[in-house]
Amino acid sequence: MVKRRRYDSRRRAEQADATQAAILDAAFSLFTVDGYVATSIKAVADRAGVAVPTVYAAFKDKPGILMAVSSRVLGGIEPTSGPGDLEQFSELRSEPDPRRRLQMVMSFALETYDRGVYELEAVIIEAARADPRVREMTGDVLEARLATHRVLVELILEGVTLEEGVTVEQVAEFVDAVDSGPVFQLLTGARGWSNERYSRWISMMFESMFLHADDR
Repeated sequence: MVKRRRYDSRRRAEQADATQAAILDAAFSLFTVDGYVATSIKAVADRAGVAVPTVYAAFKDKPGILMAVSSRVLGGIEPTSGPGDLEQFSELRSEPDPRRRLQMVMSFALETYDRGVYELEAVIIEAARADPRVREMTGDVLEARLATHRVLVELILEGVTLEEGVTVEQVAEFVDAVDSGPVFQLLTGARGWSNERYSRWISMMFESMFLHADDR
């Protein structure tokens, strides 16, 4: 009997995990298509194929669902304080050509787009405007994005002479503004751009504005 109870307990845990995963999949899909405000708990439950009380039991409320979705999508993406924090860019730091460094960074960015990070970011910004309970989380996400952009810009521009009056911090803030969830969603959603086209657009803008013929 003891072995059977252990097996049943494990099976129940697996079923609970599967249910939570279905709820998060449904919520992410509805949040990114219909928006946070328009998405109801009932809609999430219906899409996931579970009862409404099951959603409440698993995540308490809609902000709780959003936080769980964020943890899943943003897993492994943390604010960084310097180039040394990004071990995956050790090869990039040894690359002498800033244009090649830009290409390498945009390859990394394309992986981020494919994970749905920027669609989620746009959802969080919308949610914060409508719900004060998620406002603090919005600030964390935006600060993390700016910190990461700052590190990447520093890596790309190492050894590059900028125009007089232009600072690395200003470049990072510019990139952070154009390479953002709302802009990404506008161009890949309303305008029908592919993720690859969006990545190329960011790259071309950066190169034309901040890299010059003698930056080799």
